Amino acid sequence: MPTTVAPKNLGRAPEMFRLSLRVESRDFPTEEMTKTKAWSELQNTVTAYAQRLELMDSQESKRSLVTVGLYLLSAIGIFVFSILDRRNGPHGADGKEKSGTTPTDPV
Repeated sequence: MPTTVAPKNLGRAPEMFRLSLRVESRDFPTEEMTKTKAWSELQNTVTAYAQRLELMDSQESKRSLVTVGLYLLSAIGIFVFSILDRRNGPHGADGKEKSGTTPTDPV
């Protein structure tokens, strides 16, 4: 299953902010801003969130594949057992009548 682009977009958010700020306010010292401790912390936090989002996306993708596989396996099982049940008819493979296939007589 394809993964989303959200983790990559989130990871690029600080740099996109810096570039937008540089375009909007040419006098603002964006290069000095990137050398501050706060900028470093922001980038680390955003990177951690992006990695977590990517992990959650990957887990959701795997969970979806497992769920679809189990549904498919269940459908195949129902199909196979219904074919086997039709082959045996109202009597089992040993020729004896199955219990519960004939209605009980009223008393």
